[in-house]
Amino acid sequence: MIFAPFLGRSPFTALIRRIVVASRDGVQRQTDIFYKKCERGDSVVSGWKISKFGEGGAVLSTVESVVTDAEINLPLDPSEFTIDFPAGTYVDNLAGPQDYIVRSDGSRRFIASSENDKSYEELLNSP
Repeated sequence: MIFAPFLGRSPFTALIRRIVVASRDGVQRQTDIFYKKCERGDSVVSGWKISKFGEGGAVLSTVESVVTDAEINLPLDPSEFTIDFPAGTYVDNLAGPQDYIVRSDGSRRFIASSENDKSYEELLNSP
């Protein structure tokens, strides 16, 4: 696995950070994070785009998000960072080794990289 950050300038935002996860088979995931300057002069995330790739570099999925509001340095309770996903949730696990689907009993159905071409329904209904 390769973790290759890229930092560059864009005419639309102050900075772009690109994170690429790859193996011998090629790029598996690419994450672009966009930043803009806020009124205080700090750079804040303005959005991100995550693309997953299959064999031969074919795009399997792309998710784009735009930040519409942000507040800086608010006091937060640690419980704010605990996420309990409901059954059936497909978790695109950027913090761990594998994506997974939450089963009805709360366990995780891990998704191997060889299954990236399967539909959500196929994954959900397989062991």
